[in-house]
Amino acid sequence: DKILCISEIDMKYYDSFISKSKINILPNFYIEKNLEGIKQYSPSHKYICMVGSMNSFQNYIGAIVLLKEIWLKIKKRNKNLYLYLIGKLPLHGSDKYKELKSLTDKLPDVFLTGEVKDTIPYVKGALVTLVPILHGSGTRTKIVESVACRTPVVSTTVGAEGLPFSDGKSIMIGDTPQLFAEKVNKLVLNEELSKSI
Repeated sequence: DKILCISEIDMKYYDSFISKSKINILPNFYIEKNLEGIKQYSPSHKYICMVGSMNSFQNYIGAIVLLKEIWLKIKKRNKNLYLYLIGKLPLHGSDKYKELKSLTDKLPDVFLTGEVKDTIPYVKGALVTLVPILHGSGTRTKIVESVACRTPVVSTTVGAEGLPFSDGKSIMIGDTPQLFAEKVNKLVLNEELSKSI
């Protein structure tokens, strides 16, 4: 009877073959005032983070690519930087869990937090939020959340699909491990650019 769209982009797509009278929009959003009272996580070191259930296929694959192909490229230019992987872990003892744990155990500056009560403090305290998603569909509310927290985002094109953000203006897009790492390094090393994004 009705199509409920979550972005203007979705609405334009459906509008090309469905009557306008059947389309409604309910965009993703955060009420920034609700985030104001939440204090940021403030460890003694600088960090970047990836937020998402590592149980989900797209986040798990993204985390593996991040750890195997991107993280060392970032660390090369940012020796004192840490990485937090925040979200529910795969079932303890599963192959996915073992692979993730094995990779992070070899990387002393990477923390696997597991599920946390609230991701907002971590997002607020991070220099950059990473969305290295290569597969899947749906809107990444973690990007909306990061933008609402004023934390710059580096995503793949797939990760930012359906959201009204543009590369170099409101978020950074990197579709290869090299480019992704370069975009993260630009933000970490250039405070003015980071604030403008």
